[in-house]
Amino acid sequence: MKRKAAVFPGVLLVSFLLAGRAFAGSASIKTTEGSLILENQSYLCEISTAKGLRWKRMFNKQTGSECLYPDGNSPVFALQGKKVSLDSGNFVQKDIKIGNKGEAKTVELVLVSVKPQVEAVLKIEVGETDQMLWSLKLKNNEPGAIKLQPIFPVLGRLNISGNLGNNNY
Repeated sequence: MKRKAAVFPGVLLVSFLLAGRAFAGSASIKTTEGSLILENQSYLCEISTAKGLRWKRMFNKQTGSECLYPDGNSPVFALQGKKVSLDSGNFVQKDIKIGNKGEAKTVELVLVSVKPQVEAVLKIEVGETDQMLWSLKLKNNEPGAIKLQPIFPVLGRLNISGNLGNNNY
């Protein structure tokens, strides 16, 4: 099956849900020097914000296992097009807002790339349940339309267990 790139004249929204087994509990979002840390009852995710966005850690609390290898992890998202290949490491952080949405904690990261001129808004909602809702909104700031294929999320360097029952992503 051949995939088509989206014609990208304005705004595009893509989302995914990271979920485990249901447990009630607390959720948190913290920033440290060069990292964003998201935590709920099922997962602890750490994203490096030092140079764009890259996965640093995803820990499954239910199985007690690291989901990613510790070094050289992948970008959080990528954009592919004719003569264009960007990933979240090519973007510069413009703004970050941490807040609340009901009982859930939220973070909104605004990122920009220079060429092509694209703005990416990554929103993450961490609830007190086992779920994290991630969404990516892309805005074309170029004078004309560009064709881009968004890839979100990008999860590279997965740590696959020999026991397939332990692989819960």
